[in-house]
Amino acid sequence: MKRKGVSASGRIGARPKLEHCAVSPKPRYAGSPARPLVVFCDFDGTIAEQELILQIFERFCPPGWETIARAVGERRKPVGEGIAELCGLIPSSKKDEIIAFAKGAIRFRDGFLEFLKFCRPNGLQFNVCSGGVDFFIQPILEPYTEYIDHIYSMAANLSGDRIRLQTTDSCDTCGLCKAKVMARHPGTIRILIGDGVTDVHGAREASLVFARGKLRGYLDQDGIPYQSFESFHDIIGALSRFQGKPHEDQVGC
Repeated sequence: MKRKGVSASGRIGARPKLEHCAVSPKPRYAGSPARPLVVFCDFDGTIAEQELILQIFERFCPPGWETIARAVGERRKPVGEGIAELCGLIPSSKKDEIIAFAKGAIRFRDGFLEFLKFCRPNGLQFNVCSGGVDFFIQPILEPYTEYIDHIYSMAANLSGDRIRLQTTDSCDTCGLCKAKVMARHPGTIRILIGDGVTDVHGAREASLVFARGKLRGYLDQDGIPYQSFESFHDIIGALSRFQGKPHEDQVGC
C-alpha cells in the first residue's frame, strides 16, 4: 500500500543517542544483524535546488520579511519562531497562488528521482523531513509518493485570516525538530541528508550525515562528522558501496 505524506504529530519518546559514523571505504561483513536503514531528507535546498520557502516569502510577504529570515539564518532567532512569524504575514487566501507558484518554481536537485528509485531495492526507507510547510510541499511531491515512506513537515492552519503553523514536534529552536522525528524510528540506522540550520538537531542524532551548503559550516562548528554532496548521484555512489542491505558495521556504528 502506498503511504501518504503526513505532517509530524503524536507522542515522542526519549531520543536514543547514537554514535556518529562515516561510510566505510569498502563493505565489511562481520556477521552483525542488519538494522533497517532510514533516510531523512530535507526539502528546501536539498530536494529542491533552491530555498523554495524563501522564494515564497519573497513573493508573498510584505516588505521587511528579510530581517526575520536573516536572523534565522544567522541563528539569532529560533527557526520555528521565525518561520511561524513569516507565515503569519501571509493571508490564508493566498494558498492556491502559493501552490501554483511553488510548482512552477521548483527545481529538483540532480539525481533526485534516481535516488528515490535506488532506495527501496537497496533496503533504504526514504522519508522527507522538512521544516517547511505541508500545504505546498505535498502537492509538489505527489508524483513521487510511490517511492516515499512519509513526508514529515509543519502543518498549516488556514482557517483564519493568516497562515498559522501547528508545531507539535517542536523544540526550543525548531518548528519541526528532526531529532524528534528520528525518535519515531528506534533501532534503525539513520541517514540525514540536508543543507541548513533546520538539519542540525537531526545531524546530532544521525548515524550518517550527507551535508551541503551552510549545514557543513554548522557541523564544523559543532564537531559533527559528515560527507559532502552536491547531487543525489554523489549519495548513490557513497551508499552503493554497501552492495545491498548494509550491516551495522558497514557504516561504522
